[in-house]
Amino acid sequence: MGKIYNINAQKSLVDVLAERFFSLYKDKPEKLAEVLFLMPSRRACRNLKEAFVRQNGRAPTILPQIRPIADEDEDEIYLSDDTEFSFNLKPAVPPFYRTLVLTKMIMQTPKFWGLGDISTIQAYALAQNLAELFDLTVENDLNFDNITNIVREEYAEHWQQILQLLTIITKHWPKILSEEGYMDSSTRKKDLLEEQIKIWQQNPPTQKIVLAGTTAGFPILRELVKTVSDFENSEVFLYGIDFYLSDEEWNEITENHPQFELKMLLDYLHLKRSDVINLEKQNISVKQRFVSEIMRPAATTSEWQKIVHNKFLDSDFNYLKIINCDDLRQEAYAIALIMREALEKPQETVALVTTDRNLARRTVAELKRWNIIADDSAGQPLHLSPIGIYLRLIINVLEQDFSGVSLLALLKHPFTKCNLPADKYKIAVYHIEQKWRNDKTVSDLLPEEKNLLEYLYSAIKPLNDLYFAPQLNFAQMFETHIKVAEKLADTPQKSGDKIIWRKEAGMAMAKFVAQFSAQAQILGNIPSNDYAKILTAILSERSVRVQFGQHPRIKILGPIEARLQHFNTTIIGEVNEGKWPEAPKADMWMSRPMKTEFGMPLPERAIGISASDFAHLLHGEKVYITRAEKDGGTPTTKSRWLMRLETVLAANYADFPEKDIKTAYAFIYDKKYKNWAKNLERSGAEEIAENKLIPPAPKPPLYARPRELSAGKFSEWMENPYSIFARYILRLYPLDKLDKALDSVDYGNLIHDMLFEFNNHYREEYPPKEEAIRELENIAQKLLIERSVSPETSAFWKPNITKAINWIADTEKNHRPEVKLLHNEVNGYTFYNSTGGKFIIKARADRVEETKDGKINIVDYKTGKIPSKASVKAGYSPQLSVEALIAEEGGFSSLKKAQTNKISYWKIGDEVVDFSEEESAEAIKNTEKRIKNLIEAFDDENTPYYSHPNPAKSPANSDYEHLSRYREWSIKDFDEDEDEDADDD
Repeated sequence: MGKIYNINAQKSLVDVLAERFFSLYKDKPEKLAEVLFLMPSRRACRNLKEAFVRQNGRAPTILPQIRPIADEDEDEIYLSDDTEFSFNLKPAVPPFYRTLVLTKMIMQTPKFWGLGDISTIQAYALAQNLAELFDLTVENDLNFDNITNIVREEYAEHWQQILQLLTIITKHWPKILSEEGYMDSSTRKKDLLEEQIKIWQQNPPTQKIVLAGTTAGFPILRELVKTVSDFENSEVFLYGIDFYLSDEEWNEITENHPQFELKMLLDYLHLKRSDVINLEKQNISVKQRFVSEIMRPAATTSEWQKIVHNKFLDSDFNYLKIINCDDLRQEAYAIALIMREALEKPQETVALVTTDRNLARRTVAELKRWNIIADDSAGQPLHLSPIGIYLRLIINVLEQDFSGVSLLALLKHPFTKCNLPADKYKIAVYHIEQKWRNDKTVSDLLPEEKNLLEYLYSAIKPLNDLYFAPQLNFAQMFETHIKVAEKLADTPQKSGDKIIWRKEAGMAMAKFVAQFSAQAQILGNIPSNDYAKILTAILSERSVRVQFGQHPRIKILGPIEARLQHFNTTIIGEVNEGKWPEAPKADMWMSRPMKTEFGMPLPERAIGISASDFAHLLHGEKVYITRAEKDGGTPTTKSRWLMRLETVLAANYADFPEKDIKTAYAFIYDKKYKNWAKNLERSGAEEIAENKLIPPAPKPPLYARPRELSAGKFSEWMENPYSIFARYILRLYPLDKLDKALDSVDYGNLIHDMLFEFNNHYREEYPPKEEAIRELENIAQKLLIERSVSPETSAFWKPNITKAINWIADTEKNHRPEVKLLHNEVNGYTFYNSTGGKFIIKARADRVEETKDGKINIVDYKTGKIPSKASVKAGYSPQLSVEALIAEEGGFSSLKKAQTNKISYWKIGDEVVDFSEEESAEAIKNTEKRIKNLIEAFDDENTPYYSHPNPAKSPANSDYEHLSRYREWSIKDFDEDEDEDADDD
């Protein structure tokens, strides 16, 4: 029998192996080439090769034979390449074939669910889960023939229906594979291993075989280990056996313990831990003891009370730091800082190991601050790559019915060129966006812009014709989709297919298209709205990895990829429940009791594997454990293993006073990187804290300052002069949102236009109330149609419109007897000669009334908030007063000079706010004085255009708040929710 060794977890398994065998074969290196190493995965094989090269000083090295025995991402098992058996095996089922066929089968048997038809994406998710169940069944040496042994009557009706469907599918699936000449890849792997074991058992090999690093989690792998270990000329190297636990404690190990698979393997081999040769001759290290205590079996945790009698020293924890961050972004930045600092040391290697792909992507992005490209083992999901986003944007145009937002998103993608040179294309898209945002029609577009849109619509038309059919053929849709993508990417110099298939993502997508096109017809016809979901789900399963340019000393890995690797600094990221360990996935086909009855491993097995990864990482040279206390604003819960770690620390310092226990081990919590992350994100954080940031105070020359202004802008000038500076001096104008939904402003405009049209019909005589109501209703209905107001919005607005119409009819009936003639939407102006020259004051009045006594009334319509009387009389809300001032000076061309009778606000549907003749005179006088003072003040070049000079009178909304960086220097608290009543004018 061969020898079975253990390599301690705090050592690098591949480096220990390389050092051992390089030393053994130093004098006869050619013999090393005859040794066969069996490693758990391809990555482990690559790591061992690199370790041999390092051991030889990176000189040319004769390597042994190194092959993988099992890898969940492998398509083959590379052992007996020359056996006739391997050539006679049917090929593994092609990528996508199994999932797509199972999806089709599930869609064709909806009656078993009692829910009617299910969507394609639901069937696809079920098929993925079923495919995993197939593999798990093979790996655990189970057979679906035994599914009939599950007692269905003990389960709920829906589980019985699922079992019935599962029985049907598992019965027909092998027949489908056989007819197509395929076999499941998991079955093929198992058959290859079984054949290899059989060959070796019948004819033991003469060459030296070294099997290393496996925990042999499945029966066939345990049999392989046993077979190899029976050879005289063989060695088995296990990794990280816990020798600290007593035999009684070892027997208490359950499925969720990190040593469970190793225990199962030793039991299978009929070995005790003492039978395994430990390469480390010294006693158990402090680090091994510490990790063992953290992970000890639940039944033995009472032993923690004894730790205080055999304490760890403070120095024993120097290698370990815990970082509690506020959120995921801060955590990613702190990790990036640790990595950046580690690179300052020559030859230092550093790795982030995490199950959270979001954290991994954020860390990659943060490292780019220093132009560091990190090697993320998971790569980028294909649907998030440039080509994946491009394909999804094309479908998004159809899903959103050619909305402005969807079209511009597609037009702005770097791949879209619409057969135009790059420079002309960018200019055309810019002009199209500007015109769409300013409500321009197609007639306002230039010929080149029209041609661009016509090309876009023409290219998408074949896809559009397929998409809006009740059912679409998936294969035909996919083929057309790719052709449309290539056509949209055309330029006069290059065809689109030469652009979109470039670089790693393009090549990965090209490979995907080549493989998938042959299988796409399996799905047949599907509902059109399922196409994008299915394609996105399939693309998300493929990854793109950058081949070159990554930093050689930084790695970002998942727990599986990190196995058997060793780094100077290890960062275990996002150590929260749901991540470490990952939350168990819900099985759609078998409940927990059904799995137990069938013979499947329980979810705790996966937790034990995750615990094993965590324990190995804790043995690192220098270890950081990081977590975010909130994820997306939601509080998180620290991992059970981090809680155990803290419990062991508390037990170690149990002889301290109770209130001082946490203080005793507070040194293990690192705040340096968290504080760096927090403060480095804030520009000039110390300066802001010590010296109040100064608000902007631009002082443009007099010639650049505006010489005319409308009445409605004077209140803005008083409250926020900076907005006048931005609009009229910098000439920065806010753009409308694309595809903006109708809101209260649009409702207010509709009411204004309804009143304008109605009052133009009845400027002198007012009709009877019933006629007025009927006429107003007709106008309102016409405006709703003209403005293409949706039925939903119309239904929401109509109660308010009806209320407004009845209110108008009643109000006008009581008001009109005093009125001689109405003037609607009239323009006028006056001017003031200040020290800077002539300043024109303009206005457009909603309504000016000539009264029968020869005076005038000024009326302004509102559907939102109206200014207070005090504000109007003091001149702070000057619109009505300015209009009255213009009227009194004969500034409205259609009106003679006349005295103001009163000014009024009509809040449509609610109330009339009248200012008496005396109040109106006071408001006009104060407004005139305030406006003249304002003009004179800003005619002085030393007067700055401040932003929000008086916080008590700041406007509720400002289009230029972000430009003035108001939130950075304001004393206002923006964390509290505020009620902002937007005016409709």
